[in-house]
Amino acid sequence: LSSFRGYYSSIMQLSRIRIMKEKYNKARMIFLWLFYNAQCDYDYAIDTLFEPMYNFVDNYIQQFGKGHLIEVAVGVCKHCIQPKPPRTHHCSVCNRCILKMDHHCPWLNQCVGHYNHRYFYLTLIFMWLSCIYVVYGMRDCFLDHYRIEGTTIPWCMAMENKLCYAKWLCHFETNISTKCEKEQETCRELVSGKMVQYLILVEFFVALAIVVGLLWLIYSHGKIISNGETSIEYYVNLATAKKFATRQKVYMNPYDFGWRKNWKSFLGIDDFREDFFKKIIIPSVYKPDGDGLSWPFAFSLDELLPHVQGQTSRSCRY
Repeated sequence: LSSFRGYYSSIMQLSRIRIMKEKYNKARMIFLWLFYNAQCDYDYAIDTLFEPMYNFVDNYIQQFGKGHLIEVAVGVCKHCIQPKPPRTHHCSVCNRCILKMDHHCPWLNQCVGHYNHRYFYLTLIFMWLSCIYVVYGMRDCFLDHYRIEGTTIPWCMAMENKLCYAKWLCHFETNISTKCEKEQETCRELVSGKMVQYLILVEFFVALAIVVGLLWLIYSHGKIISNGETSIEYYVNLATAKKFATRQKVYMNPYDFGWRKNWKSFLGIDDFREDFFKKIIIPSVYKPDGDGLSWPFAFSLDELLPHVQGQTSRSCRY
């Protein structure tokens, strides 16, 4: 019996060793496979192969000194392997560099940049005004279909326990008159049917939600434009300003000319009173200011150094 126990324990120990070896070999194979994939990654390979070029460009630029500015190209895009002008960023979706890139808009299926940033913002404003017109125009029709003779509509009964705001909407007191002046039929009486009723409610709620969402987009983009920035530059400048603040220095946005000049440059107008109607209200097509390759600075390097060296973070502009 003792010999059997010894034989059994040795067999179990060997099986444990074999299982541990199998697990080790699997983990080793997974590690080597992941390491191989990481080394063969496209971005990693490009960075490794073109690292000498990047070092050459950086060293070549540094030879000009601190006071020299290269206005057209300040670097090389690691993806396109082409000169990268200021305020230019590479879009991974479009797979190309975009001049003065703001963001990639999935609704437009293209990037918003130097040549279409103005059209994008005006589209937001016109869509917002259109949705306000829809909400205001169908207000009476919506109120007629909101309640029917004091009883809640089927939409309220179906969504009462599913949507957190359904109870508030369905129990909201409204002053609905079922009789119109001059004995005219109400909107509910003119248009009957549950399907039409659902469509009217959905249209009103969707338009109202778009009004709120677009209002936030218009405000946020308007604030960024007033500061002479893009959406990407806003976050980059915000992070840079925090780093400068830790060193008791001030970061100043070199493209901020004040909100008036920033808006004139963004809209591409010289006189707001003369160009507002024919360039903004009326649909028009014209090129924006500049070529998108070089950008003027709001201040020179001599004006910047005293601010960077002497001021505190309280007067930081970004």
